[in-house]
Amino acid sequence: MDNKKILTLSLAGTAVGVALWFLLKTKSGQGITRDIVGSIGTKINNGIDDFSGHFGEMINYLKTKANNSIPV
Repeated sequence: MDNKKILTLSLAGTAVGVALWFLLKTKSGQGITRDIVGSIGTKINNGIDDFSGHFGEMINYLKTKANNSIPV
């Protein structure tokens, strides 16, 4: 590996380390982290709610189709 790659990787590693330190160890970073995690959790919950709603609609549609196709 040449010196340029080593320097680049060292700087990138340092930048990642500083960013993680900020997000995990400082009070303002912890607030940012909490906000990010809360936002992700909200999006996941909304996605699950949307999926379950669409899944329920599909089940109702299939039940209706099945009931209409069975001769009485």
